[in-house]
Amino acid sequence: GTGENGLDDTQVYENVTMKNCVMTEVGAGDDASFHIYGLAKNFVFENNTFGFTSYRGIRFEAALENLTVVDNEFTNKSAVYDVVRGMSLVTGNILISNNIFTNCTQSMIQFANVGGETTYEITKNVFTNAACTCIDIRTVAAGQEETAKIKFVIQYNVFDGGANSWGTI
Repeated sequence: GTGENGLDDTQVYENVTMKNCVMTEVGAGDDASFHIYGLAKNFVFENNTFGFTSYRGIRFEAALENLTVVDNEFTNKSAVYDVVRGMSLVTGNILISNNIFTNCTQSMIQFANVGGETTYEITKNVFTNAACTCIDIRTVAAGQEETAKIKFVIQYNVFDGGANSWGTI
């Protein structure tokens, strides 16, 4: 199928690393600084600086398996909804550690559907000024309510400021 901007949302994107980069703006019309429409496997974001003005920072539309986000700085310059967002099923090993998240109007981290055998390790991050919530993990994927094996390790984070109208976690 074809997603927004005419990109193929059935494509599989594997083993992608973004390291030591600076991203400050996005093209007109896109709603994320880094936007993947197809199935994403084994993505790594390491030691990057995001100073973006788009609606979202890193956004995965289709299923996501294994994500590492370490040693990054995310500073939102305007009304940014989510900084790291998975829209569909998220599985595998999810490591979000030692990042600095500053300013957002919705969730700093949001995963819409969780399932399978998944470990979320969210550690040693600094969250400043989240309007709604810092960590937003929504629902177990349909049909996986009885079989999903999900582990959460959320520790050594700093939550500073913001209304947190939906709660911190």
